[in-house]
Amino acid sequence: MRKTVLVRIAPDRTTMYRLGSDGTVYHRFRLTVANRGHEQAIAPFSIEGLPGTRFVNCENAIVVNGGQTVEREVEIAASLAASRQPGVNHFRLVSHVGKESNAMEETFITPYEDSR
Repeated sequence: MRKTVLVRIAPDRTTMYRLGSDGTVYHRFRLTVANRGHEQAIAPFSIEGLPGTRFVNCENAIVVNGGQTVEREVEIAASLAASRQPGVNHFRLVSHVGKESNAMEETFITPYEDSR
């Protein structure tokens, strides 16, 4: 069945990740929300599978009018001190719009100790 609100996320792979001076790892993603319906929709987002991870330059919800597509560049940040393995970590970006749910699997790469 076709979803009324389609949510997609794609990593920006121009840089693998950015490491802040405080040890925070940043990843950039392109987020697309397309409202195929006629009514305004609010698409709230959450991150599952990476405790302590947060959105940096984006609200946790995007408002999309009927027939509109919104694209945003977002950064997701995580502290190296948090309990995650160096290398590739998997997470899910989840959005619930009404009764519809979107869950997208993505990866979050963290550096090994000696790469700091």
